[in-house]
Amino acid sequence: MKTIGYSLLALILFYLFLLMQFPYEAIKENLARSFAQLNMGKLKIGKVRPFFPFDLSLQNISWNSENMGMQIPDLIMGLNIIKTVLGKTEIEIKDLKNPQRLQGKYYQEVKEGSLRLLLDHTELKVAYKNNFSLTVSISGEAKLRWLGQNYEKVNGEFWALLQRREIEVRPEERIPLFLKTYDNLRAEVQVQDGNFWVKRLVVSGKESKEIVWRDLNLNDLLKRSGPALGALLELAPIAPQK
Repeated sequence: MKTIGYSLLALILFYLFLLMQFPYEAIKENLARSFAQLNMGKLKIGKVRPFFPFDLSLQNISWNSENMGMQIPDLIMGLNIIKTVLGKTEIEIKDLKNPQRLQGKYYQEVKEGSLRLLLDHTELKVAYKNNFSLTVSISGEAKLRWLGQNYEKVNGEFWALLQRREIEVRPEERIPLFLKTYDNLRAEVQVQDGNFWVKRLVVSGKESKEIVWRDLNLNDLLKRSGPALGALLELAPIAPQK
């Protein structure tokens, strides 16, 4: 019995030693650097902490681009150690407070990689500059895959339903009218060799007529109108606060 007790004590001490020596700051920096290298904006993680037994919790997560910012729910990140030893990478993520609301798996080996993401009424807070912010509920599913590490030639499909919840605006500012008019947006997207085809896009509101678009090439749309998207929020008809 003493031998078993000493063995358990040694394992506990070794586990505590790993927790103290784990490179938490390096994890934060590597994740932020990966987003920057993929031109996906600036990712900031406030805290990385151990989550029993071998996972990590990522807290106070925010994402920012030139004009927009987003607050992301706290996450649990788990790394498959066995596959890592075999030269493969498999990372699972979940919502820290409600795992059913956000689940994802990233997989990468030499020949191929994949990403699967499932959202169920996940709430995000999105801010446009310092003018206003809104809370959005997102449901959807994404299945993406690529050869090697050629992320630019990604293939797959995803669908998403965005539902506007709340809008917060400073007293001296006003809200773009279309944000008050339309409450829901649903998109079905096919991805072929890095080209995003919107097969169906529907926007609707409680007191507005439903609008439907089909077969839109999102890449071309962003190239032609991307620089104007920010201006759209400023130049679109605006509605006074109530």
